[in-house]
Amino acid sequence: MTLTLAAVYADGWDDAVVNPLAPAAARARDAAGEPYSVVLLRTGTGGMATAPDGRRPYAVLDLAWADNYCQLARFDAAGRRISRHELRRTPDGDLFLREVQTWSGPPELDGPEFPRAAARHTTTYLLAGERTDIDEPQGDRGPRARLHSSRAATPTATPGLRSMAGAARARR
Repeated sequence: MTLTLAAVYADGWDDAVVNPLAPAAARARDAAGEPYSVVLLRTGTGGMATAPDGRRPYAVLDLAWADNYCQLARFDAAGRRISRHELRRTPDGDLFLREVQTWSGPPELDGPEFPRAAARHTTTYLLAGERTDIDEPQGDRGPRARLHSSRAATPTATPGLRSMAGAARARR
């Protein structure tokens, strides 16, 4: 099976594309550091999280370079958000992975209930090298467990992010 994606520039995603933008408008916002989103839609029909033409989200990239902010949200085939990666631009211009959240739950758990009831894992990173993991096996309905908190002797760079940040700066 071949996955077909279409990129749509917009103000954002809220179970649908919010205020689509022309590619030139998205480029202008990017150059000015203003917020915008790139919504990657997969083909398909049905489900609550679809574009007006029936396509479902595969991923949404939210960008706001003036705020040093980049977020990638990924969705499963049912349109449920299954992960969120928040990146921040560092003072030297690299992108730093700040936080990762993942959700997992049974197929019958869908719609607005999924992010509240699905098992959730959050990993937070600090530039100084600290990492904290939190597990919430019942989502908002259950206890929270701190699994791991550590401080690295030397922060390590995330592979590929330096080149991504450089590419973003080169587009300006």
